[in-house]
Amino acid sequence: MTIGQTDYKHMLKAFRLSLNQKRLLFAICMFPSAHLYSYVKMFPDYDFSSGGLRSGLKKLTALNLVIQDEGGAWKIRNPGLQSWLFAIKQLQSQEEIEGLRFGPWE
Repeated sequence: MTIGQTDYKHMLKAFRLSLNQKRLLFAICMFPSAHLYSYVKMFPDYDFSSGGLRSGLKKLTALNLVIQDEGGAWKIRNPGLQSWLFAIKQLQSQEEIEGLRFGPWE
């Protein structure tokens, strides 16, 4: 099922994710991995704990934001959301980020 245009920024606000859940979402966006505990070493500033990773993944999965692919790696479910989250971390231009903010939700 495809829903028309989605505002990813306001959609994420509506989900009321905790800071650690947002950090996990960005970590999965930047480096899809089958080994979530690798994020503890990759992102020491994020202060991930094993319980925090498990509970964060549980919420992100329940909200249908992340899925596990055939190889076992966790990734962002929606390609448009993936692009927008990646842009937030990588692009300097606010216009480029805003240009990716709206897209289909599949």
